[in-house]
Amino acid sequence: MNFRVRQDELTYLVNEAEPSVLFVGSRYADMVRSVQLQLPSVKHFISIGGEGEGMMDYDELLESGSPEDKTFAEVKDEDIAVLMFTAGTTGFPKGVPQEHNAYSSYVLSNVDPPDMEAPAETNLLVMPL
Repeated sequence: MNFRVRQDELTYLVNEAEPSVLFVGSRYADMVRSVQLQLPSVKHFISIGGEGEGMMDYDELLESGSPEDKTFAEVKDEDIAVLMFTAGTTGFPKGVPQEHNAYSSYVLSNVDPPDMEAPAETNLLVMPL
């Protein structure tokens, strides 16, 4: 999320994305608390950085679990991995979904190869505007 997001924009973006869990950095804790009731899809607010009064604490959640509790979701190539928002130059931004297949291809084409002898490549990536 844009670090300059305003309260009305944050409310709009979260409601467009419809997450059931929202991770909240300390910089946004007060803002999110003030609009919590306007975010009906969010069932769990998780504070990162300890500023989230009335929210679950991320570090405490990690400590409370055990290795046996770890599960990994099964995803399909066509499942949405990322919801990117346009710049919103003519109004509020619009969500552009990126499927796992496309997003993982992007990530894999932009990481350094583990083989240092591998030839260097140049990649052009065109993302939604």
